[in-house]
Amino acid sequence: MQDHIKRLYTVIFKDMYATNENMDGDPIGKSIIKNLVYIKQNITSYDTILDILVSKEIIGLHERSDFSSHGISHNDKIQEVINVVLKKGASDEFITALLDSGNEHVAEQILTLDEKDFTTFTQGTWVTGNSIGPKDRLLQAYRDIATLQREKNDISNEIKSLQTHHEDQVAGLHEQITKLKEQMREKDNTIKAQNELLRKLKEMQEKKSTIHEEQMDDIKQTLAKVVNLCETTQEKVIETQKKVTLLEDQMKKPRVRGNITSTMREERNKANKH
Repeated sequence: MQDHIKRLYTVIFKDMYATNENMDGDPIGKSIIKNLVYIKQNITSYDTILDILVSKEIIGLHERSDFSSHGISHNDKIQEVINVVLKKGASDEFITALLDSGNEHVAEQILTLDEKDFTTFTQGTWVTGNSIGPKDRLLQAYRDIATLQREKNDISNEIKSLQTHHEDQVAGLHEQITKLKEQMREKDNTIKAQNELLRKLKEMQEKKSTIHEEQMDDIKQTLAKVVNLCETTQEKVIETQKKVTLLEDQMKKPRVRGNITSTMREERNKANKH
Protein backbone atom coordinates (compact mmCIF):
# COMPACT_ATOMS: atom_id res chain seq x y z
CA MET A 1 0.00 0.00 0.00
CA GLN A 2 2.86 2.41 0.81
CA ASP A 3 4.41 1.72 -2.61
CA HIS A 4 1.06 2.46 -4.25
CA ILE A 5 0.77 5.82 -2.40
CA LYS A 6 4.38 6.68 -3.18
CA ARG A 7 3.83 5.93 -6.85
CA LEU A 8 0.58 7.96 -6.79
CA TYR A 9 2.33 11.02 -5.34
CA THR A 10 5.10 10.70 -7.93
CA VAL A 11 2.49 10.73 -10.70
CA ILE A 12 0.59 13.64 -9.10
CA PHE A 13 3.61 15.94 -8.76
CA LYS A 14 4.94 14.92 -12.16
CA ASP A 15 1.56 15.72 -13.80
CA MET A 16 1.28 19.01 -11.95
CA TYR A 17 4.74 20.06 -13.09
CA ALA A 18 3.98 19.14 -16.70
CA THR A 19 0.58 20.82 -16.46
CA ASN A 20 1.91 24.10 -15.06
CA GLU A 21 4.19 24.44 -18.07
CA ASN A 22 1.14 24.49 -20.38
CA MET A 23 -1.34 26.63 -18.42
CA ASP A 24 -0.69 29.97 -20.16
CA GLY A 25 -3.42 29.33 -22.75
CA ASP A 26 -5.96 27.98 -20.26
CA PRO A 27 -7.09 30.60 -17.69
CA ILE A 28 -9.67 28.18 -16.28
CA GLY A 29 -6.95 25.58 -15.73
CA LYS A 30 -4.79 28.18 -14.00
CA SER A 31 -7.74 29.13 -11.80
CA ILE A 32 -8.27 25.49 -10.88
CA ILE A 33 -4.70 25.32 -9.67
CA LYS A 34 -5.02 28.62 -7.79
CA ASN A 35 -8.15 27.37 -6.04
CA LEU A 36 -6.89 23.84 -5.40
CA VAL A 37 -7.22 24.08 -1.62
CA TYR A 38 -10.76 25.47 -1.86
CA ILE A 39 -11.74 22.76 -4.33
CA LYS A 40 -10.47 19.94 -2.11
CA GLN A 41 -12.14 21.39 1.00
CA ASN A 42 -15.52 22.15 -0.56
CA ILE A 43 -16.15 19.65 -3.34
CA THR A 44 -18.97 17.10 -2.76
CA SER A 45 -20.52 14.20 -4.69
CA TYR A 46 -17.12 12.92 -5.79
CA ASP A 47 -18.52 9.73 -7.30
CA THR A 48 -21.05 11.71 -9.35
CA ILE A 49 -18.23 13.88 -10.74
CA LEU A 50 -16.34 10.70 -11.64
CA ASP A 51 -19.38 9.29 -13.46
CA ILE A 52 -19.87 12.53 -15.41
CA LEU A 53 -16.20 12.63 -16.45
CA VAL A 54 -16.43 8.96 -17.48
CA SER A 55 -19.53 9.75 -19.57
CA LYS A 56 -17.58 12.60 -21.21
CA GLU A 57 -14.71 10.16 -21.84
CA ILE A 58 -12.24 12.25 -19.82
CA ILE A 59 -11.71 9.23 -17.59
CA GLY A 60 -11.87 5.74 -19.06
CA LEU A 61 -14.45 3.37 -17.67
CA HIS A 62 -11.74 0.84 -16.86
CA GLU A 63 -9.83 3.58 -14.97
CA ARG A 64 -12.71 4.58 -12.71
CA SER A 65 -11.87 2.09 -9.97
CA ASP A 66 -8.35 3.58 -9.76
CA PHE A 67 -9.89 6.89 -8.70
CA SER A 68 -12.03 5.22 -6.02
CA SER A 69 -9.32 3.24 -4.24
CA HIS A 70 -9.91 2.97 -0.50
CA GLY A 71 -6.19 3.39 0.14
CA ILE A 72 -6.22 7.00 -1.07
CA SER A 73 -7.46 10.00 0.91
CA HIS A 74 -10.33 12.15 -0.32
CA ASN A 75 -7.99 15.06 -1.12
CA ASP A 76 -5.62 12.78 -3.06
CA LYS A 77 -8.54 11.39 -5.10
CA ILE A 78 -9.59 14.91 -6.04
CA GLN A 79 -5.99 15.79 -6.86
CA GLU A 80 -5.72 12.77 -9.14
CA VAL A 81 -8.92 13.76 -10.98
CA ILE A 82 -7.72 17.36 -11.39
CA ASN A 83 -4.38 16.11 -12.76
CA VAL A 84 -6.20 14.13 -15.47
CA VAL A 85 -8.50 17.09 -16.24
CA LEU A 86 -5.62 19.52 -16.63
CA LYS A 87 -3.44 17.07 -18.54
CA LYS A 88 -6.23 16.45 -21.08
CA GLY A 89 -7.20 20.13 -21.26
CA ALA A 90 -10.69 19.28 -20.04
CA SER A 91 -11.31 22.33 -17.84
CA ASP A 92 -14.66 23.02 -19.49
CA GLU A 93 -15.85 19.47 -18.90
CA PHE A 94 -14.73 19.72 -15.26
CA ILE A 95 -16.72 22.94 -14.74
CA THR A 96 -19.89 21.43 -16.25
CA ALA A 97 -19.35 18.30 -14.12
CA LEU A 98 -19.25 20.52 -11.04
CA LEU A 99 -22.48 22.25 -12.08
CA ASP A 100 -24.25 18.96 -12.79
CA SER A 101 -23.15 17.40 -9.48
CA GLY A 102 -24.37 20.18 -7.18
CA ASN A 103 -20.96 21.85 -6.84
CA GLU A 104 -21.93 25.20 -8.32
CA HIS A 105 -20.21 26.98 -5.44
CA VAL A 106 -16.91 25.36 -6.46
CA ALA A 107 -17.45 26.24 -10.11
CA GLU A 108 -18.26 29.81 -9.14
CA GLN A 109 -15.02 30.07 -7.15
CA ILE A 110 -12.96 28.73 -10.06
CA LEU A 111 -14.60 31.18 -12.48
CA THR A 112 -13.64 34.18 -10.34
CA LEU A 113 -11.15 35.49 -12.94
CA ASP A 114 -9.58 38.90 -13.10
CA GLU A 115 -10.14 41.08 -16.15
CA LYS A 116 -6.86 40.04 -17.75
CA ASP A 117 -7.60 36.32 -17.49
CA PHE A 118 -11.19 36.82 -18.63
CA THR A 119 -10.02 38.82 -21.68
CA THR A 120 -7.56 36.03 -22.50
CA PHE A 121 -10.27 33.41 -22.04
CA THR A 122 -12.76 35.21 -24.28
CA GLN A 123 -10.06 36.08 -26.83
CA GLY A 124 -10.56 39.85 -26.57
CA THR A 125 -14.36 39.92 -26.38
CA TRP A 126 -14.31 41.48 -22.90
CA VAL A 127 -16.23 44.75 -22.78
CA THR A 128 -15.52 47.10 -19.88
CA GLY A 129 -18.46 48.61 -18.11
CA ASN A 130 -20.67 45.56 -18.75
CA SER A 131 -23.29 45.28 -16.02
CA ILE A 132 -22.61 41.54 -15.76
CA GLY A 133 -19.23 40.71 -14.26
CA PRO A 134 -16.74 38.25 -15.77
CA LYS A 135 -17.52 35.53 -13.23
CA ASP A 136 -21.27 35.77 -13.80
CA ARG A 137 -20.86 35.75 -17.56
CA LEU A 138 -18.63 32.68 -17.43
CA LEU A 139 -20.90 30.96 -14.93
CA GLN A 140 -23.94 31.62 -17.09
CA ALA A 141 -22.09 30.36 -20.15
CA TYR A 142 -21.18 27.14 -18.38
CA ARG A 143 -24.70 26.81 -17.07
CA ASP A 144 -25.96 27.11 -20.62
CA ILE A 145 -23.46 24.50 -21.72
CA ALA A 146 -24.50 22.19 -18.88
CA THR A 147 -28.16 22.72 -19.72
CA LEU A 148 -27.55 22.02 -23.39
CA GLN A 149 -25.54 18.95 -22.49
CA ARG A 150 -28.36 17.67 -20.28
CA GLU A 151 -30.87 18.33 -23.06
CA LYS A 152 -28.57 16.53 -25.47
CA ASN A 153 -28.35 13.57 -23.07
CA ASP A 154 -32.14 13.60 -22.68
CA ILE A 155 -32.54 13.54 -26.46
CA SER A 156 -29.98 10.76 -26.71
CA ASN A 157 -31.79 8.76 -24.02
CA GLU A 158 -35.11 9.37 -25.75
CA ILE A 159 -33.63 8.16 -29.03
CA LYS A 160 -32.33 5.02 -27.30
CA SER A 161 -35.72 4.53 -25.65
CA LEU A 162 -37.50 4.92 -28.98
CA GLN A 163 -35.06 2.56 -30.63
CA THR A 164 -35.61 0.01 -27.88
CA HIS A 165 -39.38 0.50 -28.11
CA HIS A 166 -39.19 0.21 -31.89
CA GLU A 167 -37.09 -2.94 -31.61
CA ASP A 168 -39.61 -4.37 -29.14
CA GLN A 169 -42.44 -3.48 -31.52
CA VAL A 170 -40.58 -5.04 -34.44
CA ALA A 171 -39.90 -8.16 -32.37
CA GLY A 172 -43.58 -8.27 -31.41
CA LEU A 173 -44.62 -7.86 -35.05
CA HIS A 174 -42.22 -10.60 -36.12
CA GLU A 175 -43.75 -12.87 -33.50
CA GLN A 176 -47.27 -12.02 -34.71
CA ILE A 177 -46.21 -12.59 -38.33
CA THR A 178 -44.71 -15.97 -37.39
CA LYS A 179 -47.95 -16.97 -35.64
CA LEU A 180 -50.06 -15.79 -38.58
CA LYS A 181 -47.87 -17.72 -41.02
CA GLU A 182 -48.29 -20.82 -38.87
CA GLN A 183 -52.06 -20.29 -38.88
CA MET A 184 -51.94 -19.89 -42.67
CA ARG A 185 -50.08 -23.20 -42.98
CA GLU A 186 -52.70 -24.87 -40.80
CA LYS A 187 -55.48 -23.36 -42.95
CA ASP A 188 -53.72 -24.55 -46.12
CA ASN A 189 -53.49 -28.08 -44.72
CA THR A 190 -57.17 -27.96 -43.75
CA ILE A 191 -58.12 -26.72 -47.23
CA LYS A 192 -56.09 -29.51 -48.85
CA ALA A 193 -57.81 -32.08 -46.64
CA GLN A 194 -61.26 -30.65 -47.48
CA ASN A 195 -60.44 -30.62 -51.18
CA GLU A 196 -59.35 -34.27 -50.98
CA LEU A 197 -62.57 -35.17 -49.15
CA LEU A 198 -64.61 -33.30 -51.78
CA ARG A 199 -62.82 -35.16 -54.56
CA LYS A 200 -63.61 -38.52 -52.94
CA LEU A 201 -67.25 -37.53 -52.43
CA LYS A 202 -67.52 -36.54 -56.10
CA GLU A 203 -66.05 -39.88 -57.13
CA MET A 204 -68.52 -41.70 -54.91
CA GLN A 205 -71.37 -39.63 -56.32
CA GLU A 206 -70.26 -40.35 -59.87
CA LYS A 207 -70.05 -44.08 -59.11
CA LYS A 208 -73.51 -44.04 -57.53
CA SER A 209 -74.88 -42.15 -60.51
CA THR A 210 -73.33 -44.68 -62.91
CA ILE A 211 -74.72 -47.59 -60.90
CA HIS A 212 -78.16 -45.95 -60.79
CA GLU A 213 -78.15 -45.39 -64.53
CA GLU A 214 -77.16 -49.01 -65.12
CA GLN A 215 -79.93 -50.18 -62.78
CA MET A 216 -82.42 -47.91 -64.51
CA ASP A 217 -81.40 -49.35 -67.87
CA ASP A 218 -81.93 -52.89 -66.54
CA ILE A 219 -85.31 -51.92 -65.11
CA LYS A 220 -86.31 -50.26 -68.38
CA GLN A 221 -85.30 -53.37 -70.33
CA THR A 222 -87.19 -55.62 -67.92
CA LEU A 223 -90.23 -53.34 -68.07
CA ALA A 224 -90.10 -53.37 -71.85
CA LYS A 225 -90.03 -57.14 -71.82
CA VAL A 226 -92.98 -57.24 -69.43
CA VAL A 227 -94.92 -54.76 -71.57
CA ASN A 228 -94.14 -56.79 -74.68
CA LEU A 229 -95.22 -59.97 -72.93
CA CYS A 230 -98.42 -58.33 -71.76
CA GLU A 231 -99.18 -57.13 -75.25
CA THR A 232 -98.54 -60.58 -76.70
CA THR A 233 -100.71 -62.20 -74.05
CA GLN A 234 -103.42 -59.65 -74.66
CA GLU A 235 -103.38 -60.44 -78.33
CA LYS A 236 -103.65 -64.16 -77.61
CA VAL A 237 -106.53 -63.55 -75.18
CA ILE A 238 -108.37 -61.52 -77.80
CA GLU A 239 -107.79 -64.19 -80.43
CA THR A 240 -109.02 -66.90 -78.03
CA GLN A 241 -112.06 -64.86 -77.15
CA LYS A 242 -112.85 -64.55 -80.83
CA LYS A 243 -112.62 -68.29 -81.25
CA VAL A 244 -114.83 -68.86 -78.19
CA THR A 245 -117.41 -66.42 -79.59
CA LEU A 246 -117.32 -68.21 -82.92
CA LEU A 247 -117.81 -71.60 -81.28
CA GLU A 248 -120.63 -70.28 -79.14
CA ASP A 249 -122.35 -69.09 -82.28
CA GLN A 250 -121.92 -72.48 -83.87
CA MET A 251 -123.23 -74.23 -80.74
CA LYS A 252 -126.46 -72.52 -81.20
CA LYS A 253 -126.89 -74.75 -84.21
CA PRO A 254 -128.15 -78.30 -83.12
CA ARG A 255 -126.13 -80.37 -85.55
CA VAL A 256 -122.71 -79.14 -84.46
CA ARG A 257 -123.37 -78.59 -80.75
CA GLY A 258 -121.80 -81.85 -79.62
CA ASN A 259 -118.61 -81.37 -81.58
CA ILE A 260 -118.25 -77.77 -80.58
CA THR A 261 -118.66 -78.48 -76.90
CA SER A 262 -115.46 -80.43 -76.64
CA THR A 263 -113.63 -77.93 -78.80
CA MET A 264 -114.87 -74.99 -76.73
CA ARG A 265 -113.71 -76.62 -73.53
CA GLU A 266 -110.22 -76.96 -74.90
CA GLU A 267 -110.13 -73.30 -75.95
CA ARG A 268 -111.38 -72.16 -72.59
CA ASN A 269 -108.74 -74.21 -70.84
CA LYS A 270 -106.06 -72.61 -73.03
CA ALA A 271 -107.42 -69.14 -72.34
CA ASN A 272 -107.44 -69.78 -68.61
CA LYS A 273 -103.83 -70.93 -68.74
CA HIS A 274 -102.78 -67.68 -70.37
